[in-house]
Amino acid sequence: TSPQPIRFGRSFNAKRYNTFNVVVDDVALEVDGTIVGLFENENLPGVQVYPNPANSQITLAFNAMQGAAQVSIIDASGKVVNQTSFNEVSMRQFTFDSSNLANGLYTVLVDQAGNRISQRVLVQH
Repeated sequence: TSPQPIRFGRSFNAKRYNTFNVVVDDVALEVDGTIVGLFENENLPGVQVYPNPANSQITLAFNAMQGAAQVSIIDASGKVVNQTSFNEVSMRQFTFDSSNLANGLYTVLVDQAGNRISQRVLVQH
């Protein structure tokens, strides 16, 4: 037998929008009508940064990372344009206003318990 294609419960038409972002949360692997695997995004350590490109706001969604964290948004010249500390980030979302930022590439740094996570985001108005 030939392999079956992967089916998604929702389809997107990329031509309809200039950009779109998809965050996959729960994925179930089904073979011949039986679920053989389940993937929970919440169990991943780290942070998701979206939308990308951003316009008026940047959202950070934390997964299994726990405890206090410091978030810095840095422009291409290395200048810190926003720095915020949070007491607890596990399974939470935080939104930053990016409407006053100039168009360009920014680095989002998350420092937590001696670890550093870096994500890039494009601001485009």
